Amino acid sequence: MRSSCQSSCAAPASTPLSNGSPPSQSCVVALASGVWQIVVCDHGLPNFSSTEALRVVRETGLDIPFVILSGTIGEEAAVEPLKAGVRDVVLKTNLARLGPVVDRELREAENRRRQEHLESERAELQTSLRH
Repeated sequence: MRSSCQSSCAAPASTPLSNGSPPSQSCVVALASGVWQIVVCDHGLPNFSSTEALRVVRETGLDIPFVILSGTIGEEAAVEPLKAGVRDVVLKTNLARLGPVVDRELREAENRRRQEHLESERAELQTSLRH
């Protein structure tokens, strides 16, 4: 049996959680147990919303792209999650978009990490030049 978090968050290659913990706690444990590149979350899970999953992911402080997969979310309802930090919403009726969305988000996340690294190096150089 998979926990709600495992059903909503694409897990790294690991054993699915089935410890009976609340979904948000299971998600915290899963996020801490591996290196995550992306989270693909089902919007319509019982007892664990995509909004709650996004909150759990954001609380880690990690830059992990978050994509909602839904068969029920409408265009108007998708606006709030996008404003809250969801990177994209893919409808289950258009799964052909999922691969390109995942590829794009992984690329953009790598670009953000690279940019942060370069900015950090630049700051270190400026500091060392001042001394």
